[in-house]
Amino acid sequence: MAHTKSTTISLSKYAFYSCLLYITLFLSQIYLVVKNTIAFGPLFIGPVYLPLAISALILILLVAVTVLTIRKSRRKDCTDELADLHRYKAGHITKYIFGLILILTIAGIKDFSPFFTEGFISNLIRIFIILLSLWEFIENLVFIILEKNT
Repeated sequence: MAHTKSTTISLSKYAFYSCLLYITLFLSQIYLVVKNTIAFGPLFIGPVYLPLAISALILILLVAVTVLTIRKSRRKDCTDELADLHRYKAGHITKYIFGLILILTIAGIKDFSPFFTEGFISNLIRIFIILLSLWEFIENLVFIILEKNT
């Protein structure tokens, strides 16, 4: 039986799969923030407790997208000079976009007291994960745009 070589995927497709991973991670963290700040009463749909069902669904989705991204990362194309240049430009552009988003977000938040209540460390970790996910998402999105424009 002949062993067939698996086909490689383009760097743009790999960046797209990475974007999916970071969107999933970003949305799961936003859901946790909303779930922890809004006091849910006992919400049931039939015999299923709704917040538990949503958390389980998000976990399954996050694991599935992570496994997909890891599997695709093994088969991505090798980078060349143009891809490295686009990755560098994407990182440079991302600094400015991320800085603008961060400034607008801080200016838009009127009350920072919920961040300093109980669970300060978990809130800090969650904010760090959200910021890292946003950074990586923007960088991959800019990379896809730069790759498609050449």
